[in-house]
Amino acid sequence: MDERIERSGFRLAQVPISQNSYGKKPRRKRNSQKQESMQTPEKKVSPQNQKQKRKRSEKPSESKVKRTPEKKEKQKSNAVEKKRAPEKQAKKQNNKKKKKAQKPKTEPAKASENSNKQQSSKQKKQQNKQGKKASKKKQSENDKVKKGPRKNTKKKGKGGAAKQEDAKKAVKKNQKKQTQKKAGAQKNKSQNQQKKSQKKSQLQKPKKRTKKRKKKNLRTRVLGSCRKTKSGSELVSIFSQQLVNDIRFNGKFANRISISLDLYGRIMFTTKRGVAAKTKQPAKEKVKAPKEAKKKKVDVRQEVIAACRQSRSEDDLITQFGEKVVNDIRFKGKYKSRIEISLDQFGKRLYKSKKSLKTQRRNQREIRKKQIKAAYKALADMDSVSNFDVCQNAIRECYSDWSAVDVNFLKKLHENEIFNKELVAPVLFSNLTREVKTEDIVKHVMSFGRCDLKRISNEMLVVNFKDPQSAKKCVGKFKKLVVANRTLRCATYKPK
Repeated sequence: MDERIERSGFRLAQVPISQNSYGKKPRRKRNSQKQESMQTPEKKVSPQNQKQKRKRSEKPSESKVKRTPEKKEKQKSNAVEKKRAPEKQAKKQNNKKKKKAQKPKTEPAKASENSNKQQSSKQKKQQNKQGKKASKKKQSENDKVKKGPRKNTKKKGKGGAAKQEDAKKAVKKNQKKQTQKKAGAQKNKSQNQQKKSQKKSQLQKPKKRTKKRKKKNLRTRVLGSCRKTKSGSELVSIFSQQLVNDIRFNGKFANRISISLDLYGRIMFTTKRGVAAKTKQPAKEKVKAPKEAKKKKVDVRQEVIAACRQSRSEDDLITQFGEKVVNDIRFKGKYKSRIEISLDQFGKRLYKSKKSLKTQRRNQREIRKKQIKAAYKALADMDSVSNFDVCQNAIRECYSDWSAVDVNFLKKLHENEIFNKELVAPVLFSNLTREVKTEDIVKHVMSFGRCDLKRISNEMLVVNFKDPQSAKKCVGKFKKLVVANRTLRCATYKPK
């Protein structure tokens, strides 16, 4: 094949080994691919891209930059500041000199400093004069500008007219800024004053009284938390272990909290529905019932005594008052002072009420008085009553429980007995009271002659006259005597 091709004069085109007939790269081994991937290929940069990068990196020169109106204004303000530069420099120099003056200096340095101070003071005076002249010129120019019409002046390069206009504009801007600052400061002051006044008014306003919430009871808090079923550990975290133990073992809140077990054997607590909530009936129209009279408290003691005035059997008392009351009377001695128990002929118990202790004692006292009177009368019949001590000793031997009450009663008997023996013409005043005193009656009786008085009781008084005629006169005059708004009766006394 090679010889034939050479003879024909044609040549075969050289195809690169890396590409197939279809223009695709052949597959390579994996190791070779990894090695190629690790190598960083060098990026070829075209000359056009290089030019673009250079353009970006290069900054535009000041001559090429276009002047915007804002930049022009900045340049004008810089020009005005350059004019004021010498004043600022002088201030800086003065500040530096002050700092140097603070440091300790030698004598030749102090002499040179004094000379510099003199020169600086002269310069300041000159600068102040120049500044005053310049300010006057500016004011005059401003007045002219305000009064006269504006002239159409054309800027010719760096002419003097253009510079003057720039300076005027800069002055106006400064004036505007100052006015704006003053206005802003005034607004801030007014706002601060308003805020202060509002705060004072708020402080002076009375605070609204907020109703304090009442603390809930422990029971209500537990029932509220257990509306949704809760475990024992949850309740312990909310309240305490002691409360959970009381609910579990001591039956606390048992009527409202139910205890149960879940699938995993944990103790769960839930609130039951209230009794009133279970038995809710439909609302009916309320009918006002007539108010019943309040029942008086029953005194069982008085009822038992009243029932036993006549002898009653035990069965009757049980049906009326109950077995408990009857057992208390039998075994515990209840109402022992007023109720007496006895047996009938058939051996059944009977209950009968006695008189009260007061009446019993009164009856006993009356019996005792009768006995003492009988003994005293027996002694009086024997004419052995003249001496009271002998009489008392004779009667006291009969009674073991002789008391002072008995002595007083015997003394009154003895005095009445002697008074009755000495009676000649007695007169009795009856219908007396405690308000009527014996002194009031003595005043009326003394006019009839000599007499003796003896008050037998609160209602009776005896007057013993020595002359029977004076007794008759007294009875005739004082049939109806009025003393202390009470009419007294007067009559002759006949002793028993």
